Amino acid sequence: MQPPDSVVTQLDIYTEEKFEDEEDLRERSLANHRRTASDSEVLLQDLINTAKQYDELYPEVVRALNSYRHILEKDSDISFKSDIIFVLNKFTEHASHIDNFDDSWCSFVKQFADSVRHITGQSLEAGTAQDGQNLIVGEELDSLRMRVDELSEERSRLQNELSQQVAELSTLRTLPLSVTSPTLRNQGKGNGENFHGLVQRLVQKEKQVIQLQGELERLKAQNPSESRELEEKAKRERDRAKWNTLMEEIAKSKLQNDELQTSFGIKEKEVTYLKRALESVYSRFRSREENREPEVDAQLMAARAIEDLTQKDDEIKVLNSEIEKLKAELAVKPRFITEQDFKHRVPPPPPPPPVKPKRAVTAPAMENGTDGTSTTLPSPPPPPPPPPGP
Repeated sequence: MQPPDSVVTQLDIYTEEKFEDEEDLRERSLANHRRTASDSEVLLQDLINTAKQYDELYPEVVRALNSYRHILEKDSDISFKSDIIFVLNKFTEHASHIDNFDDSWCSFVKQFADSVRHITGQSLEAGTAQDGQNLIVGEELDSLRMRVDELSEERSRLQNELSQQVAELSTLRTLPLSVTSPTLRNQGKGNGENFHGLVQRLVQKEKQVIQLQGELERLKAQNPSESRELEEKAKRERDRAKWNTLMEEIAKSKLQNDELQTSFGIKEKEVTYLKRALESVYSRFRSREENREPEVDAQLMAARAIEDLTQKDDEIKVLNSEIEKLKAELAVKPRFITEQDFKHRVPPPPPPPPVKPKRAVTAPAMENGTDGTSTTLPSPPPPPPPPPGP
């Protein structure tokens, strides 16, 4: 298969221009080699002297010269090196005409790209920052559109899952409570699996019902005149079913209300009994707290005991001093010389009190109410003798 003629023509033109540019570059390189050593040294010295006038630019100039040296020392084809040197020369040539980046940058990039297009074979576009922002915005819009498509697919998938879950829930709600809870509670594992299979079959039937309802709605949309009577009849049936369900719920609510009233009365009585019990316990606790003796303060008791001991020590010291004084007085005074002196100094003890004579106790005569005779009580026995003396 042959390429188009336009492509072949462009390739031929590119090849011819490349050969011409390579010849141009070779001639220029030969002309540069023909320069004398003094000219190159003078040029480099002028460049270095000019760069040294700017402290901030001198390192950048040295770095650029090092880059040139690395390019020349690179292990590559001479034609590739000449192309790179040519591109750098064109870049510096066009950059020397730039006054500021705001006004001249776009034209500089376009001119530079046009001048090296025969070497690079690529075009370079330059635009303002606003164009770049528009490009970024376009890319973001594309990514957002893709995200919207993904979310739409996810939404449809979730809607399908939701419809399935709704069908399952509606099926489970239609099952009576006496089938769902007691059977699962009383039956074993095998019966539970059978019940699970029954639920799955009911869910499938519910899905079929939903599909049939969708088809019915579609047919009704195709034939609206024929479906009015069916819609009215179905509406009446639905209203009747809703009314019956509502009446059943009202009856259940009444029963629940009665049960709640009964349980409320029982709970109220229990609360009253509990309140009375708490009041009695609180009154007993309060009386016990009031009758309880005050708490004993150990520090106060210790302080009082120490104070009492201190007073006792003081009293003992005073008594000891008095004893010493009395001993001293006794030592000074002479003892009684005779018994007469002792009797003369010490008075005799008082005499004992006189003993009263004992009287006989007579009991009054008691008259008997039957025969009129009087009887006298016997006299008491005599007192016991006194104990013998020592």
